[in-house]
Amino acid sequence: MIIKKASKDHLDGITEIWIELMNYHNDLNDFFAIKENGPVIFKNYIESLMDSENHMICIAIDKKNRITGYALAEIAEHPPVLKNTRHCVLSDIAVSQKFRHKGIGKQIMEYVINWAKKKDTHRIELQVLEHNHSSIEFYRNRGFETFMQTMVLKF
Repeated sequence: MIIKKASKDHLDGITEIWIELMNYHNDLNDFFAIKENGPVIFKNYIESLMDSENHMICIAIDKKNRITGYALAEIAEHPPVLKNTRHCVLSDIAVSQKFRHKGIGKQIMEYVINWAKKKDTHRIELQVLEHNHSSIEFYRNRGFETFMQTMVLKF
């Protein structure tokens, strides 16, 4: 398995895995229902980030040149009143269903961590649904710990 920076040639494969990711999340919470043109919007969005120094999109490719997973991360800043403001936000990390439990997610996460360290950040932050037990376990096994909770008021 090779983990590398994504290029525009990889947009379709990344988008396919993103659709899988969103469908999985939609099964957990209907907030993640995507609109009809959602995949096109996502593809255009990640394409717009590819040349950014503060964004990283990486992919996992197997020996048959299939994209098996991807991650999307960005460098962000907390308010300047804090001592350590620079951090990495991991927006997405996903492995296609048929390639899960083969260590691909772990390799992608190691790539993200190394990228974040090279960008002189002090932490990686992410959000995970509280009912997404498999992802929570994955993150905990990589050293992540609960820091804050996101609370929502629906109306």
